[in-house]
Amino acid sequence: MSERGNLTTGNVFGRLVSFAIPFLFACFMQAFYGAVDMWTVGNFSTTAALSAVNVGAQVTQFVTGFCVGVSMGTTVLIGHNIGAKDKDGANHALGNSVWLFLIMALILTPIMILCSNPIVAIMHTPIKAISGASTYIRICGVGVPFIITYNVISAILRGDGNSTMPMIFVGVACVVNVVGDLLLTGVMGLGVTGVAVATVSAQAVSSIIGMVYLWKKGLSFPITKEGFRLSKHSLKRIIVIGLPIAIQDTLINISFIAITIIANTRSLTDSSAVGVVEKLISLMFLFPTAMMSALSAFTSQNIGAGKQERAVQAVKYGIAMTLIFGVLCCTFSQFINEPMAMLFSKDTEVIYSAGQYLKTYSIDCIIVAFSFCLNGYFCGIDKSIIVFIHNAISSFGVRIPLALLLSKMFQESMLPMGLASPIGSVVSLFICGGFLLQINKKQTYLKNDNYKS
Repeated sequence: MSERGNLTTGNVFGRLVSFAIPFLFACFMQAFYGAVDMWTVGNFSTTAALSAVNVGAQVTQFVTGFCVGVSMGTTVLIGHNIGAKDKDGANHALGNSVWLFLIMALILTPIMILCSNPIVAIMHTPIKAISGASTYIRICGVGVPFIITYNVISAILRGDGNSTMPMIFVGVACVVNVVGDLLLTGVMGLGVTGVAVATVSAQAVSSIIGMVYLWKKGLSFPITKEGFRLSKHSLKRIIVIGLPIAIQDTLINISFIAITIIANTRSLTDSSAVGVVEKLISLMFLFPTAMMSALSAFTSQNIGAGKQERAVQAVKYGIAMTLIFGVLCCTFSQFINEPMAMLFSKDTEVIYSAGQYLKTYSIDCIIVAFSFCLNGYFCGIDKSIIVFIHNAISSFGVRIPLALLLSKMFQESMLPMGLASPIGSVVSLFICGGFLLQINKKQTYLKNDNYKS
């Protein structure tokens, strides 16, 4: 088996940074072309169109988040096999991932296309934005197979220790999307339809390039027909690892959708403001998201190779770097929140509401430095169920009910409502800490027991 992409040797800090940087750029470019959608509509169309794209993008992100979560099972399982130098295991993980994602595409695509109107109704979309939101969801539904293809290819490559090529794939998609937005919406005035078509086109290009790359370059292990035979063991492990992550991503997106619904019941201005802030927050969460994904792959390879200490050391470095980034983001949000909101809207009322909401919401950037990095570690050691548990509790027990309560108590300001997310993350962090103590206690016991034996 080739040593390319081997994360089990060398300086931990250097290997982690070199592996995480392409993750960061890939995440940035994905968020960037989503942000360009909002910027294009905000500057070349109406407030109603901005609200429609916000609602449609939330639904699309819901689907994408689920796919990304399941794909983490692929990354971790391939990473374990790479660390253990088990090429047959890695091959079976790849083949069974393809079958699993094919089934997902066949289920999710018609749901998105045929159920756009009921989805828009569930979202309590403002009346003026209903038509646009439904159009956006239907068009993006056509792109679901491309979303799934890109994510499974990226998961395979990252499990193999290659985070550079997924970055290149999404970089090309970013260029296609930006050009498409400016041409279809900025020049041709197609509004919501224009940004949706540009998004689907970008997804198609990235998935096609990914397939060509795999076909031409291959991986550090041979891809054979044997690997595509259904394996109950491989399929079960992918689902056991990936499904809890997919569900927790779904729960997080449900909480964001719930907050969007709450904002939709307030006014069109607040609905648009929440959409603007979600785009800004998605940019601020790029570093912790990239670090979480990098730590998942890094941990999985090192656990597979029996190098627990390297995995723990990587988590410590990850938390330190992510915390510095989070403090900077939160600080900027306190002093230049309205100029930041102006990037996505020209409506003065939307800008003011978004600025208030961002002030308190941005505190979350500091807290997730810890919880996201721990999520990556838990996934890498096959404890993804922990990630599901703490996110379910924080989302449904804290974030959603608190956002609803604060929204009703403070009708004139978005400032208090922004506290719901960081408070929910604090609860998550305490739960993560409890599980971490249990894991460490168990590992210490096993070491002592082995020593006595």
